[in-house]
Amino acid sequence: MFVTEFGCNVKDARGAKWMSAELDLQDRYLASSTAWAWEPGDWGIRDEALTMRAETSRVMSRPYPRAVAGDLLAIERPEPGHLLMRNRATERTKGLPHEVSFSTRTSRATKRIAMT
Repeated sequence: MFVTEFGCNVKDARGAKWMSAELDLQDRYLASSTAWAWEPGDWGIRDEALTMRAETSRVMSRPYPRAVAGDLLAIERPEPGHLLMRNRATERTKGLPHEVSFSTRTSRATKRIAMT
């Protein structure tokens, strides 16, 4: 499943919390997505003065599996800064590497990434 251009009014106090909950649901259902993020304004990652919204940036910059050798079965975030991906290797993919994307904005907050 691919979710296109999701978002909300991140200027609202609930905005970043809503975005985080949406991303949690996408992890649960193994969905991919794009976010309405770049243009400045109430729905953007930058405000009208082009200043980065720190909390929105933090939420949207979390690590995610980019390429998994085999079948991706689950994405879990058991605690802040931890990413656990479960997969099932096939005969063709057994032993091949996986790719995980993460932002330099959150690399210090990322404590553990594991694949089982």
